[in-house]
Amino acid sequence: MRFMDGMTAAQKIREADPEVILIFLTSMAGYAIKGYEVDALDYILKPVSYEIFSMVMTLEDDMCTLKTQPRKLLPVLGESGGTGFEGHEFFEASSIGKIRGRYYLVYSSVALHELCYPVSDHPDRDFRYGGVIMSNCDLFPGKAGTPLNCYGNNHGGLECIDGIYYIFYHRQTNRTMFSRQGCAEKVEILEDGSIPQTELTSCGLNGGAVNGRRYLFRSHLLQSLRQDDPCDLVSLHVPFPFLSYPGQTRLVPGRCGPAAHAVHSQRKRRHGSGI
Repeated sequence: MRFMDGMTAAQKIREADPEVILIFLTSMAGYAIKGYEVDALDYILKPVSYEIFSMVMTLEDDMCTLKTQPRKLLPVLGESGGTGFEGHEFFEASSIGKIRGRYYLVYSSVALHELCYPVSDHPDRDFRYGGVIMSNCDLFPGKAGTPLNCYGNNHGGLECIDGIYYIFYHRQTNRTMFSRQGCAEKVEILEDGSIPQTELTSCGLNGGAVNGRRYLFRSHLLQSLRQDDPCDLVSLHVPFPFLSYPGQTRLVPGRCGPAAHAVHSQRKRRHGSGI
C-alpha cells in the first residue's frame, strides 16, 4: 500500500476487530514472527502454487474450524485440458453469488485482464465454464484487436442494484499495474443464464455518459503514445490511449515511448462547489 505497510494495516484492523481472521501472503519471511503480534491465523510465503488458490472447504459454525478438508474447485494452469476452462484457467480473486437459483463464481483468469464466470447448481462443486464477463482493456476472446487501455490484473464481482446487474472491477491508470481505478459496467444475464461480454465504458452506475452540467473537464487524449520499452510492470508494444490527470501538466518519460510528451489537462469548476 502507498501510505501504510501490511503489518501496520493488520495492527489497525486488529485494534478495530479482535475477532477478525488475518492471513498474511508475502515474500518477506523475516516478518513472519511479527504475525504473532496481531494473532494472525497463517503466514503464507510466496511464490505460492496456483492450486492452493482454487480450493474450497466447509467451515464449522464458529467460522474458524474446518468441517471438511480443502479440495480443488476450479482448474488451474497446466491441468485444464478437456474442462472447457482452457485459456481462462483460474488465477485468483473469486467472488460467488446466487442468481436465479444458480451459483455464479467470478474470478480473475490467467490472462489477468479478464473476469470470467463458471456456473453451478452447487456452491462448492461442479462448476462449468461460462465465459468472459469483461476485460479491463476491452479485448474480446477470439476477435482481432489491440488493448484499448494499459492493462494488468483484474478483480471484481457481480452485484444487483435496483434490479440491474453490474460487474464491479478495476482498471489500470497511469500506465502501471499498481495504479487502479474502481469501475462498474452494466451486464445482461440472458434467459439461458449466460452473460455476454460487456463493453468497457466510462458510464459506471450512471446509465449513460456522466452529466456535465455542473463541471467541465477538458483533457487531451493521446492516441499516438507507443510503449516500446517496459514501463513499470506493463509492456504492451501497441498504441493505446493515455488520459492525463486533470489540473496538471504531465510529462511522460521517454523510456515509456519513443519520445517525451508533455500533456496538459485543465479542469474548470462551476457553481463554486468541489467534487
